[in-house]
Amino acid sequence: MTTVYFIRHAESDHTVRDPQTRPLTEKGMRDRRLVTGYLRDKNINAVYSSPYLRAIETVADFADARGLGVTTVDGFRERISDCGWMKDETFASFMHEQWSDRSYTLSDGECLAEVQERNIAALNDVLVKEEGNAVAIGTHGTALSTIINYYDGAYGYEDFMAMVRIMPWVVKMEFNGAACVGIEKIDLFERVIIREMTAEDYFGAYGLWTETVGMGLNDIDDSEEGIAKYLARNPGMCFVAERLNKIVGVVLCGHDGRRGFINHMAVAEHLRLTGIGRSLLDAALSELTRRGITKVALVVKKSNAGGDKF
Repeated sequence: MTTVYFIRHAESDHTVRDPQTRPLTEKGMRDRRLVTGYLRDKNINAVYSSPYLRAIETVADFADARGLGVTTVDGFRERISDCGWMKDETFASFMHEQWSDRSYTLSDGECLAEVQERNIAALNDVLVKEEGNAVAIGTHGTALSTIINYYDGAYGYEDFMAMVRIMPWVVKMEFNGAACVGIEKIDLFERVIIREMTAEDYFGAYGLWTETVGMGLNDIDDSEEGIAKYLARNPGMCFVAERLNKIVGVVLCGHDGRRGFINHMAVAEHLRLTGIGRSLLDAALSELTRRGITKVALVVKKSNAGGDKF
């Protein structure tokens, strides 16, 4: 069985009109961490992408974190709608025409049949090369929709328009040889994603800590500077749980070369007993194990009844 995770790119900067060099916005760069968090435990063997920058940037954060390169494949590029700029007010009507007639296109653009043909050809090459593996592919809204439609003919215009504003977006497909045996559409913004904590997460994490009964905080170690220093000392070992762009869980993890330490673990009260704490702990323990640490201490105040029970 081969598993393919198609990653529709995060928000891109439309002030850059060149489709090949259009980068992600600041929001897009933040949101791509949802992709990294989602793919973290999927045992990905290889990362592919459209050659367009916004798609590459969306999967590059994960690829870099896992020491994987990003292989670009021209066949995965987005549809060329026309040499001109497609205005927002004409986009929906244009797409309705394209989904109604797969051969419809503007003067020098591509029809959906052409987009589908080259994307499926590129996918088939990957399926042969990566048979039995799990791979991630950075892609685009229209290109990905034509791939879904190839295996599920019921997928059409209304489905496409429903995902237009969801960036990034994930579609998981499972293949037995060249045959698609399963399609799952995943909205990362509705899921709880476990991802690496960064210095930018400080205020969200600190707010959660202050709302957590039994949490011990001090002005030096738990200041923005103090946490940034801890993260720099323990790269890739601290995690947050994120849902709807809000931090709902956090764990700090580090080691001294011999023993690991779990600190400041917290989950939003309304989401406790849903598995978030266990997932955060599993992520931290996996990183400690990967670094050869076999002894771990979880630090909890004696007065913290909830923490002691966990």
